Amino acid sequence: MWSPVIYCQHADETAARAAATALGVIFPSSGHVPTGNENYALYAPMPAPWITSPVIDDEGIEITPGVQEQGYWSMLRLNTNWIGYQATLTAIEASGVRRHIDNPSVVWA
Repeated sequence: MWSPVIYCQHADETAARAAATALGVIFPSSGHVPTGNENYALYAPMPAPWITSPVIDDEGIEITPGVQEQGYWSMLRLNTNWIGYQATLTAIEASGVRRHIDNPSVVWA
């Protein structure tokens, strides 16, 4: 069984990779972001949510640019039957990077 989607927002890609490595994600020598294994499924980077959406006219021309949330965003799901599930979820929540996609606002220090 898989967890609900977990959205994460890091300050930048370097911070996201460091956090993922600390949780056991192994990055291949190519540097690509892995998509997962039997314990997790990962999509990164994902497009940041909009703070305000762009305004587009009937012809598809942008009238007003939108504003997106800052940072490096990812989404993942964890295998709830995995022995490391609870510890990994706790670590993600304790790090302060978990976001609710409907209300993601955060101010970086």
